[in-house]
Amino acid sequence: MHPYTASLLRQFTADADDGATRLDRERRFMGSVVLLGPIVRAVLHELDHELLADTGSVEGGDVVRLPDQGLQARWTLSWPQGRAAGAAPVSILARFAADARHPELCGGTIGAWPLNDVSRDDARAELPTLRAIAAAEIYELVQASGDRIIPAASSRRPPR
Repeated sequence: MHPYTASLLRQFTADADDGATRLDRERRFMGSVVLLGPIVRAVLHELDHELLADTGSVEGGDVVRLPDQGLQARWTLSWPQGRAAGAAPVSILARFAADARHPELCGGTIGAWPLNDVSRDDARAELPTLRAIAAAEIYELVQASGDRIIPAASSRRPPR
C-alpha cells in the first residue's frame, strides 16, 4: 500500500474512542509538527530556490492555540515581488481544530489532507503531499496576482 493511501485508511478507520484524551491527541499532534517541520521548510526552500531566485523568506512552524481552542502550526514563504503585489505568502498548515477528530495538513488557499500521528518515516512520506500543497498554493497566488510575481517566470519571458 502506498504511504498516502495508508494514511487515508488510518484516517478513515481511526476510532475516536481509542482511550486517548484530547490532551493526549494534542501532544501527539505537537510531536507530529516537530517531525514535519524540517520537511515543510525543505519544500518551501525548494520553491524559493527554483521559482523565486532565492529571494524568499521561510518562517513559522510554532504550534499556537487558536481562539476556538484548536491548535495550528503555519509555515510561510514570502518574497519581495509577492509582497509588492499584495500576494499572501505560500502557506502550509498543520491544524487540529477543537471540534475535529483528527488533525489535517492544508494550504492557506486550498483544501485539507489527513494528518495522522507521524513517525519519522511517516513524516518523510508526506513529502509529495507537502509539495502538492506548496505547488497549489503558489499556483493560486499566481492566478490572483499574475506570473510576474515569480522571478523564474519573469527571467524566462522573452523581451517585448
